[in-house]
Order: sequence, then structure tokens, then C-alpha cells
Amino acid sequence: MSMLRAFLPKGLLVLLAGLSLVGCTSVQKAGIVVSVVKVAATEVALTDRKVVLQLRLQNENLMAIALASTVHKVYFNGIYFGEAVGRKPVALMERGDVPYEVTLTLADAAQAARLREVLQSGVVNYRLETRMLCDAGGEDLYLVSKDSGQLPSR
Repeated sequence: MSMLRAFLPKGLLVLLAGLSLVGCTSVQKAGIVVSVVKVAATEVALTDRKVVLQLRLQNENLMAIALASTVHKVYFNGIYFGEAVGRKPVALMERGDVPYEVTLTLADAAQAARLREVLQSGVVNYRLETRMLCDAGGEDLYLVSKDSGQLPSR
């Protein structure tokens, strides 16, 4: 009986750790959808070569997920503009969504001018290739999402 008491707390800890890992690994089956809501590209931001992207993270899973950080490869109208990084941890409730801001750093002034042209062209299609770091109880797991769409009209 005393051996059972000694095993029980450790067994529960292992079981809970396993369940938390199952939550993150099952994400790939249902997925997380990452979409662009708005591009905050003011003249000042383009001069500084930093553009804020307002995203929406949608958790299609039946359990909550904790993301430690995100990296997004950003394309507008088929042109690659670089990687936007989100360093703010975020919790996604089951079947829920949250707004999320990331910063896209442009390579140079020419790329800033190209982005200005694309955003003023009228119809702007985007493509995001996202890699998310999921905190699974001390173990890092990476989740991947690919999404495309059209920016809302101004």
C-alpha cells in the first residue's frame, strides 16, 4: 500500500504531462488559422521600415493552446516582403480567436516603396506561412499554418 502512495503522485504528474502534450500535437489535425485583418503602414512606419500587421489567430481545436511566439513569412500580391515576428505569448481558448499584432521589418527603402505601391493598388491579396512555438508543459513544439486571403478594402 505504501508503494502505491509513493507511485500515485508521480503517476498523476506523468499523466497530466502526457495530456498537455496531446493537446499541442492534436493541433495539427484541426489547426490554427492565422489571417491578416489590417496593415498599419503609415508614412512614418514605412520610413522606419517597420510595419505593424494586425492578425487574427483562430483556434479550431477543442482544447486551449498556449503560444510562446510566432514567425510569419509575409507575401502581398505574390511578392515576398519578409518575416513578421510576434514575441508576445498568447492563449487561444478552445474554438476561439484573438487579435494579435506582429511587426514586419522591411529590408530597405526600395522594399518600403514597393509595399506602398501594393497597398495603394486596390485589391491586395496576402499569403502567410506561419510557424508558432507552442509551450507544451516545458517541451517546445512547433505548429505550422498557411493561410491566404484578401485584405479588407480601405
